Parts: sequence; C-alpha cells; structure tokens
Amino acid sequence: YKPLLRFCEYDAYKAIYCSICRELGRTYGFSARILLNYDFTFVAMLHMALHGERPDYQRKRCVCNPLKHCNFCKEGDDAFKLTSAMTVEFFYHKLLDNIADSGFFGGLGWRLLKLFAVPMHKKASRLYPELSETVARCTAEQAQAERKPDCSVDEAADPSARMLSELAVYLSEKEMDKTVLRDFGYYFGRWIYLIDAFDDLADDVRKGSFNPFALRFGLTAEDIENDSKRLEETRLYANECLNMTVARVIKAFDLLNTGAYSPIFYNILMNGLGEAQRIALHEKEMHTT
Repeated sequence: YKPLLRFCEYDAYKAIYCSICRELGRTYGFSARILLNYDFTFVAMLHMALHGERPDYQRKRCVCNPLKHCNFCKEGDDAFKLTSAMTVEFFYHKLLDNIADSGFFGGLGWRLLKLFAVPMHKKASRLYPELSETVARCTAEQAQAERKPDCSVDEAADPSARMLSELAVYLSEKEMDKTVLRDFGYYFGRWIYLIDAFDDLADDVRKGSFNPFALRFGLTAEDIENDSKRLEETRLYANECLNMTVARVIKAFDLLNTGAYSPIFYNILMNGLGEAQRIALHEKEMHTT
C-alpha cells in the first residue's frame, strides 16, 4: 500500500522488483521479462529477509529503457534465481490450464504462447526439478478439484494453498522457519485463490466457467447484473472467508524474523491485502456484458 510506505522502503522494494527483471532476462531470455509481476517480489524479499541479506542496492541503467536508471540489489542472487524459476513455472502451467479450458479456435492464442513458454519451462525444470514437479502436480489437482460438480469453496482453494505451502519451504534452510512457512504459505495461497475467484466472478458466470462462489450460491447473470440479494450474500461470505484466512496468514508471519524488511511486509499484510480485498469486494463494478 504505497501511500504508507517510506521512500527508503519503496526504493528497496523496487530494487528487488528490478533485480528479478534482470534475472529473468539473464536466465530465460529478454522476452521473459514480460512475465515480471509483484507477486514474486514478495517471495524474493522474504527469501532475502530469512537469509539475513540487506536491502542494499546500486543504480544501473534499465535494460528495457536505457534512458532510465534503476536500483538493483547487491545481494540476493539465490532469491532472484528461485523466484524467476517460480515465475516461469506458474506462467507455463497457467497456459496449459487456459488451453485445456478453451476450445480449439479459442485456444489458438494460448497455443502460440506455449511455443514461447516451453524453452523457459524446460530450463526452469532442469534448474529446479522439485519445484517444477510441485507446480505441475498441484496444478493438476486444482483442475481435478474444479471438475467436481459439488466442489466446495474449501476444496477448490486447497490445491493452490498446498502448492504455496510446499513452495514456501524453499525460502529457508532452517527447520523452524520451514514449519512456520508451511502454515504461512498455505493460508497465503488460500487467500490468493479466494480473492482471484471473487475478482473473476462476473466473467466466470458469463462464460459458464467454474467459480466456487458462483457454485455455492447458484449465481446467474441476472444476479450479477441486478446486484441481487444473493450476490450480496456471496460478497459477505467471501469477505468472511478472506478475513479468517488473512488472520491466519498474519499469525504465522509474526513467528518469522524478517529484520530490516519487516515494515514492508507489514505494510503488505496489514494494509495492502486489506485494500485489495476492499476493492475486489466493494468497489469493482460487476457486469457480465
């Protein structure tokens, strides 16, 4: 939540973001930089915090815009290599999921993107075979859960939650940290799945795609368009699920020693998640047309 970040904290956060961009280009090719996102900035920062690496950086020219200078971290190479591999694996398996959910003609664009993603996936899976296997297995279990005609919200969120739980263990070598990270990753993964599900609610109802909230409350296009009482019940239920989940996220995170990065993490967890939740549930306009 940028308005409550100090300048030094924002500079450190951006330096991690730009360092992931550099690593993606260096390891997977220049075009891999388009996969860059803020989700894995959090992951890289947590890896650095748990390894005692400082928020120290230097200014260099941006590769994408040579007229611009960016901050790049002096430490954290292992963090950036790991998060770059995670970025590639998530993108590749998301593509496979989109192809499976689309018809032949509707999936042509995804199939073309797959040609671009396959070489990166092969390299990431060679560098981090266990990570690649975890993402593939949990993605398959996610698809299997969503095919169940009576899939509950908890069942739908569980594979994604377990995937982040397993991946979070890669962020530390300390057994005590690993125990906490499993719990933290599970509930953070659950929160991400639930917020995405509600954010996609209108589109999923329009397309007839799976959505755990739409399935539970039997939502139709008319409910979305008319902002019906049933949609309001869905919104209240989703808000309760998200609030309970983020409480478990914060409770687990409190057990980790994140050192100099603590103010940034607590900005994200205490302010950023709440703001994202408020926008998705109460400010985003829903329509199916």
